[in-house]
Amino acid sequence: MCRRACYDDGSAKMWGDTTLANFTELESGNDSGIEMMFTYDGDKKLTGVVANIACPAQVLEHNSFISSDYMGKVRELIQAKYGKDVCFLGLVSPAGDMCPRDLIRWVDAEFPLNYPNITHEKNIPRRADPSMFDIKGANLAAKRVANEIFWQLDDVAEYVTETELVHKTIKMDLPLRHVTIKEKDAAIAAIKDYFNSHKGNINYVDNARMQIHSGTINRYNLQQNMDVFEIEIHVMRVGDVAFATNPFELFLNYGNRIRSRSLAKQTFLIQLACGAYGYLPTEKAEKGSHYSAFVSSGTAGHEGGEMLVRKTLSEINSLWEK
Repeated sequence: MCRRACYDDGSAKMWGDTTLANFTELESGNDSGIEMMFTYDGDKKLTGVVANIACPAQVLEHNSFISSDYMGKVRELIQAKYGKDVCFLGLVSPAGDMCPRDLIRWVDAEFPLNYPNITHEKNIPRRADPSMFDIKGANLAAKRVANEIFWQLDDVAEYVTETELVHKTIKMDLPLRHVTIKEKDAAIAAIKDYFNSHKGNINYVDNARMQIHSGTINRYNLQQNMDVFEIEIHVMRVGDVAFATNPFELFLNYGNRIRSRSLAKQTFLIQLACGAYGYLPTEKAEKGSHYSAFVSSGTAGHEGGEMLVRKTLSEINSLWEK
């Protein structure tokens, strides 16, 4: 689900409070579809499940323990039903502005979390899902995904034994997202004002805010000597199915545009592959600002997103246009 709330002054905020009268909309939609592929042995016994989901595996973020999150729990449910030898590959589709939690039916975490946006002015009790910051939430998210996989496995009727396999590695240049002189000067002024008023006393929230400003200044300095950066993407055809990667936390709408115009019968899109260049927001998100849309949140801006969509589509569709 979209994790960016919009307000009537044109601003946006990650996990923003939707109980405020100034709340207008969630910034983008969501993608509840799941691309699936199943593998079998020569006796048609299930050996693996691939699921491509437009939601990051981060229900259990802001906690101090290691977890495979809902993806790991999906694997457990699959193996409990079909056997320990069945492998599961969970692939996250473009979902830089998505999260597992519902901002409209917000449910607070069971215990305090050290992040300012998670604390809202009102805590209205909801008859809704458990908090998607807690283990109960991770279990529920996994159950929903696993149930969809189970239903699809019950209906498998088509088995493909021979497939065309084509793989391409593409290097491409994208423009560095720029900072204006005005933005750079404002960031310098904000840091100076902070230290003049706080006398060096820094807390968690202030430190995050100053990092945003320092990121703006660093980008301004970097762009004086660097205009473009190179990324690596992969495009693959497996029978009538396409796979394509990107190295960003890519906002949902870019992935939707690629998938909807792809000539493949199914299109698997995988983000944060072959590098990690931060978030790649839409133009609307850049105007709304806040975390994931700040200049310091990523390397490319929406111009780079447009180029990435066009190049990925061109490379995918070239494998079908023969």
